[in-house]
Amino acid sequence: MTLALVVEEWGGKARADMATIKGDDIPPDWYGVEIEAKRAWLWGVYDDGKRVGSVVMRAEPHPMIGFEWVILAGAGSGDRLFQRAVPMIEAAATAAGAGAVRWHTLRPGMVKLARDAGYGVAEIVLRKAVA
Repeated sequence: MTLALVVEEWGGKARADMATIKGDDIPPDWYGVEIEAKRAWLWGVYDDGKRVGSVVMRAEPHPMIGFEWVILAGAGSGDRLFQRAVPMIEAAATAAGAGAVRWHTLRPGMVKLARDAGYGVAEIVLRKAVA
């Protein structure tokens, strides 16, 4: 099984993938706005030529390491998709000169997968609605 990440334009498949994210209060079309404004990019995830998911990425400045790549959102289905895609994302980030890869999650299962892949807790984010 060969996995590939392909830069794509925002569209129906990516929007449908983003709509499947559980617990995310971000409307799927927000990602499209970010991609179309060139503040983020979209990778279609392909397994043996079949589209199986989407990953939305952004580069952000970091005062200690120059910049890091941030996985804004990812969704898809497939055999060990996370474990197979993350090393590819890390390799691309390294090739681009990024000092780190970061993402936020609400899902305990993703925390375990991330820790198994060598990620550690970098911050704790708290939010309170005030309006």
